[in-house]
Parts: sequence; C-alpha cells; structure tokens
Amino acid sequence: EENEATSPCARLVIPFKKDSKDASNNMLQIQ
Repeated sequence: EENEATSPCARLVIPFKKDSKDASNNMLQIQ
C-alpha cells in the first residue's frame, strides 16, 4: 500500500475518490 500511496497516480486518484464519495453523500442529503 505504501507504493500505491507514494505513486503519482494514487495521489491523484485517492483524493478524487474521496471527493466523489463526499459529493455523492451531499447529493443524497439534498434529495
């Protein structure tokens, strides 16, 4: 997992996944 965390792609993908998850939660709360 350390290799994934330090790889450039992971640094972009992991925050994106977190943001998309938060966005989904916000959409559910609005509905």
